[in-house]
Amino acid sequence: MAAVKISRKSRWTYALHTSWRGQLIFTLMLVGFATVSPAQWLINDSSKSATGTPIRIAHTQNEQGYSLEIYLGPDSTVRSRLKLAAGLLKLNKNSCPTYQIDNHAANNQSVDNTHCLSEDSSAEYILGTIANNQIQSSLLLEVMNGSSIIFRFQLENGDYRETTISLAGSKRSMTRAIGENISIHAQ
Repeated sequence: MAAVKISRKSRWTYALHTSWRGQLIFTLMLVGFATVSPAQWLINDSSKSATGTPIRIAHTQNEQGYSLEIYLGPDSTVRSRLKLAAGLLKLNKNSCPTYQIDNHAANNQSVDNTHCLSEDSSAEYILGTIANNQIQSSLLLEVMNGSSIIFRFQLENGDYRETTISLAGSKRSMTRAIGENISIHAQ
């Protein structure tokens, strides 16, 4: 019988493919090298306003179950809505959540300097208003072009929470929700 010389690389490859331990190691290596993908932004076309008009909503949800929705209301305002994770948590209605996009200054008001609309499990902000197929809003551009948004908020019981939501990939979905024929400019 002829002797077969196996190099280290060959033995390692052979061991990985033949033993269950090797296959387990190989699988763990693949999982370890997997990258974490950003939250996926989706479009929901089935929502309707109080007047029955369909509303297109761009939305995403983070790993903790908090979600962010961006939509064009029937009054031509672009709105964002933070929704708390399902459960028993309730927002303190006397305090609007603070949001911070990337390294920009933190804020807790709408683009028109009005307070948020706060309910038990959500807070809503105005990001801009359409006039002549245009929106003048630096805030909306920050959301569309940002990497992440951090929300900090107080609960009804006095506890504080913080959550981060990825904005990666949001621009395309937000453009579809707002309208592709709308131009957006900084203020």
